[in-house]
Amino acid sequence: MLLLPKQVVALPLQAQTFYQQLPAYEKARWKALINAEPNQKITDKSFILSGSDFSAEDEWLASYAHLQNNPGAICRFPARYRFMQTYTDLPVRNPLNICPEYRKFVENVPFDQLKLVYASADVSSPVTMMGHVMLATEGINNKGRLTRNSISFSVDLEQIKLLKDGWRTLVSGKEGYLAITPLKEHFDFYQNTEQRDVWSFTLILPERNLPLIRDHIWELKQTRLDYLFHSYNCATLIANILKISQPELDVSYWTSPLDVVQAAEKNQLISQSELRAASRWQHHQISDDDFPYPAKQNRDSQINIGFTISKRLGDVATLEWLPTSHTLEDYQLSRFSDSELKIAGITLEHQLVNNRTELQQLDFYSVVKLTPNKGLYDELSGRLQLGYKPFYDAKLTRQKTGYIEAGVGKTYPLTESLYLFGLINAGYRPLNDADGLYVRPEAGAYLYSSPFSTGKLKTRLTTSALRLKQDQWQQDYQFTQTFSFSGQALVLSYRHLTHDKDSENITQLVWKHYL
Repeated sequence: MLLLPKQVVALPLQAQTFYQQLPAYEKARWKALINAEPNQKITDKSFILSGSDFSAEDEWLASYAHLQNNPGAICRFPARYRFMQTYTDLPVRNPLNICPEYRKFVENVPFDQLKLVYASADVSSPVTMMGHVMLATEGINNKGRLTRNSISFSVDLEQIKLLKDGWRTLVSGKEGYLAITPLKEHFDFYQNTEQRDVWSFTLILPERNLPLIRDHIWELKQTRLDYLFHSYNCATLIANILKISQPELDVSYWTSPLDVVQAAEKNQLISQSELRAASRWQHHQISDDDFPYPAKQNRDSQINIGFTISKRLGDVATLEWLPTSHTLEDYQLSRFSDSELKIAGITLEHQLVNNRTELQQLDFYSVVKLTPNKGLYDELSGRLQLGYKPFYDAKLTRQKTGYIEAGVGKTYPLTESLYLFGLINAGYRPLNDADGLYVRPEAGAYLYSSPFSTGKLKTRLTTSALRLKQDQWQQDYQFTQTFSFSGQALVLSYRHLTHDKDSENITQLVWKHYL
């Protein structure tokens, strides 16, 4: 038996009939209007009228009752009213005539055209490591002036409280801000202050849907929105807004800014694109082709299945899940940086010799940035990693342990596709027969090539020396060859470890699927 909220009990049965008669397509649009998918994350009681026992149908019934019995409620919910009026017996009302604040919003924020804006990621900062996505509006305001505004959802992460704020954005939620500001302010901030490239994509949306999207943003502007890094972020909110017009827009559960751009491209919502490069490039001969088009990049979640042959461990099968990340082995399109970002990655292994399955590696947080110094600007390369993974002791016996490692260095180009890098790394990990603190100088090269029309190659060669204790050093040589094609990749790697007279050889083949 369905238990309805008190304000719904007295409703005539036609309210339920109205909802049940909605086409599936329109029910999906209704869910977007109340932010019901993938999971209902808005808890503000001024927005969710059906109480804690939430469902799309109950929210429809509660909204119908509220709008029917309170003529002034249209000022709080003009989008719901506009949508429901088409499918119910709600009387015809125009909020412009009775809602002065709403009218001011409509006059100052024209919605003649809507664009999707993507600011590129910068893994060197926790605030910018996933990029940012927002909407941009354009039109003639009530004073006859061309007006461009940005609609952006973000959270204020104070550097001094980064650990506390990070926990809140992952678990409990931290109050976010839906800001509507002049678009030029955002462009100036990203291009000049943060030195990030910005892409604008003109959206193809039915003109009749723009007022509904505008009214929905008005509703959200008056709502408390809790920011959750993995489930309700800038990309989640923008994707929900676009679903009002395109409910079949498909994004992953952990939605990233890149996911939204790629979903818009896949659903043919983009008519044209425009790049605004960071200001540091303005005096150099660089074309748009030098910058990776976001829709063509690999998606930033991946499942990896591998098979490893080890001299000491025998044959090992691995399964890796990276919910939001890319690795140094991945083929990256940018000419200006090679990087890695792993958050909450997990790898399981199954040892075929003893038929045992166990945890191999946890990547709580891993950031590596190798930025070439091309004479255009001077920037350090570096790494910061925190997790749990296998290390090898003085006898080259594998031990799994937690660790933290940081490093700094430089990257230099030899050609347009061949780069050399060097890093001085230091870290800590508890290990038998070795000091906890260690240093690990590292040098290497990576090469990008496209010898095939159907795929791309990335080759990496690295060497490092890990200090075990006193004058004992463990040598580590690695070769990796990546063949990337159609949202997938094959990675072949060989690793040779030596210490004193002992050695270990590890060969691995991994299939990557980006999703």
